[in-house]
Amino acid sequence: MTRNLKQKKEIEALKGQEDKGEIDLYFFDGSGFSLVPNVPYCWQKKGETVELDSSKSKPINVVGFLRRNNSFPFYFVDGSVDSVTVVAVFEDFISTLDPGRKSVIVMDNAPPHTSAYFQENEAVWKKRNVEICHLSTYSPELNIIEILWRFVKYRWLPFDAYFSLETLEKKLTEVLLNVGK
Repeated sequence: MTRNLKQKKEIEALKGQEDKGEIDLYFFDGSGFSLVPNVPYCWQKKGETVELDSSKSKPINVVGFLRRNNSFPFYFVDGSVDSVTVVAVFEDFISTLDPGRKSVIVMDNAPPHTSAYFQENEAVWKKRNVEICHLSTYSPELNIIEILWRFVKYRWLPFDAYFSLETLEKKLTEVLLNVGK
């Protein structure tokens, strides 16, 4: 059995445990947004050209914890998303969880998620009833938050979000606050 198929079955088992009320299941990941728009295609009238100015900008980084019921606590990250930042976000998020209930957080193996510093904290979180399920490499289809990022970038952010960094942050915040609605 391939590792990916084995992990798919593991994720399905976790979903079953959540459905039975045995655990709380979260899917974690982050994404970056900038003034370089993510426009996969665009319709235009024959003979007209649709133009959208783009420019380099500092990225707006967001990380979040998505549940299948569409609850979505998210965090804007100023600067790069390194191990120190990820651990700080996890600490804040875990402080909101019920310590009497088991929580499982599914995430990929990006370097900040597998660093020695992160792994040290995994042991501490396990004592607080939070387990981390690391996905195998190249298996984004198992992390449902990847679908969320795709929808945000390619469907939900309006065209005018890319007019300025301030507009992008405002429109992005509106979209993220309405996840699940």
